[in-house]
Amino acid sequence: MSDDNNKKDYDVGYGKPPKSTRFGATDGNPGNTKGRPPGRNVLEFDRLSEEALWHCFHESGQKPVSIREDGKELVIPLIMAIAKGMATDAANGDKHARRDYLRYLEKAVKGKDKVLSEVHSILADYRERKLSAMQNPGSLECVNTFYEWFMIKKNLRAMDGEDRWPYEDGEPVTDEDWLVFIEKYELLKENSDYQVSWPLKYADDLEAERIEGMTRKELAQERLRVFKHRKEMREKEGALKWPFLIEEPVDGEDWENLEQYIQDILDGKESSAPWPPSYWDDDPEE
Repeated sequence: MSDDNNKKDYDVGYGKPPKSTRFGATDGNPGNTKGRPPGRNVLEFDRLSEEALWHCFHESGQKPVSIREDGKELVIPLIMAIAKGMATDAANGDKHARRDYLRYLEKAVKGKDKVLSEVHSILADYRERKLSAMQNPGSLECVNTFYEWFMIKKNLRAMDGEDRWPYEDGEPVTDEDWLVFIEKYELLKENSDYQVSWPLKYADDLEAERIEGMTRKELAQERLRVFKHRKEMREKEGALKWPFLIEEPVDGEDWENLEQYIQDILDGKESSAPWPPSYWDDDPEE
């Protein structure tokens, strides 16, 4: 039983004590000063511009993650894993996931249509500029035209895949190719009299020129070096950037046959290894 001596000087119940004094509130002081601060619900992302937000999510979304699908482990970008998860939830009857998935799908389709429309416009403009530029191959106008187009294609490959945008003659493929291209481009901008042969030649073309005049032994050593380099780059960057040459070894047995063939040549004897590369049909003089 409560003691009358402990009776409070205010009524207990809903709305009591008065709102004006509740939590120590006074005029100009809302009370609850140690509670949630103003703006607590505002995320840092809400303060970013659309462009900054896109870059932020684009960079983080490219992080590779592992998922299991149909009993297999796949490594895909994070943003793709999220989209797959959303699609799965939608298919399983999650109405919120279905709503969000359809909303983003509609937005993605509109975005793709916009990009394709811009690309078709760029393609039409590029064809006209290319015809004009090729009247003077190697000029600054020519290289500048191809430079802009190659940069556009490089970005399109990152968005749409390399199969949709194949490489053309003179287009840089590897990072080393781009260094050569940009170097020539910068030299042309600084000196209009600088001569550039078009299309530009990159590593593989220069290697083909170097083998002219080599002896059979020198050619064997050079080809082995080139094939090993291409194998290393293919493991790093993929077969799309480093496709197999007709005479290039593909599997372990090919490599064993080629190495035995080359070793026999270096030893100065006829080889019994089953390896008849087409470019050694007409051997240079010993």
